[in-house]
Amino acid sequence: MRRLKKTAFDRLEGVVFVKCCDAMLRLYDLWKAHLPNQRTYILSLPKIQSSEATGYFANVLRRFSEVLGTERGTLVTGQALGDAILEQNQLRMALRKLYRMRLDNPLILPYSKLCSLTRDWLSVAPAQALPGVEKELKGFKKIPSEKSSPLPKVVISSATLDQIEIVEIIERAGMTVIADDHCCGLRHFDDLVSEDGDPYLNLAKRYLNRWPCPRMQANPSHLQRLIQKIDEVGANGVIYVGVKYCDQSGFELPRLQTQLKERHVPFTLVVGKSCLPNQHVRHIKRIGCPDRGRGIHV
Repeated sequence: MRRLKKTAFDRLEGVVFVKCCDAMLRLYDLWKAHLPNQRTYILSLPKIQSSEATGYFANVLRRFSEVLGTERGTLVTGQALGDAILEQNQLRMALRKLYRMRLDNPLILPYSKLCSLTRDWLSVAPAQALPGVEKELKGFKKIPSEKSSPLPKVVISSATLDQIEIVEIIERAGMTVIADDHCCGLRHFDDLVSEDGDPYLNLAKRYLNRWPCPRMQANPSHLQRLIQKIDEVGANGVIYVGVKYCDQSGFELPRLQTQLKERHVPFTLVVGKSCLPNQHVRHIKRIGCPDRGRGIHV
């Protein structure tokens, strides 16, 4: 944060943090210390799936909307929240359709480009992002499906993936990323929010019961969904992009390695900021071997 000019954040009306891990909590503390005049909020997000956790998180969201309404002088009505849920659901459905159509023609839309587009779409309101997604969908409809890709197909998995440079290196190594498993990818658009009933309870249910990430404790469905995705897309291997100092991802990694090894699915671990060491590139290239059992297990 010291490298950034504080004026770079002047355009922000406020920042919302989610108490999902210790690192995020410390970032919230630093933000308040260095930018004391900016509005900051932190939401407590449960780590378990239960009716009690859902009710608790619904109350957290309800209280947050009341605070925002009081500070901004604008009441957050049920109708307005329902309209926002509808718009976000429409965007989720469109992006899920784009991911499905890309399975037939992965080379038409390289995964690195999809990552870049998704980042742009997530930085604006759903109503602004939807036309861009629909434009990409129309492009796919004009192209005949090709079920077989000449390049080895990999699934990229991570807690969160904001390093598009890593994806570009994977593609230059002769791979195509056929599917993903991280919080900025398809997992972000998994499941819809119910549009009937209490909107706060519906939001809480969706966020706590969707395809989970490693932070959801004692929930084996994350690895189950990943294995299911590997089989579904016929992936030749898995590349796991580790997040430095993320204990929750680190705890899950041995279990993932064990399950992939039992299924003879090649696997390599990459931990890096903006580039891959040569040894990682060699490991990635080995994933393309016809014999899936010869993969590199790091």
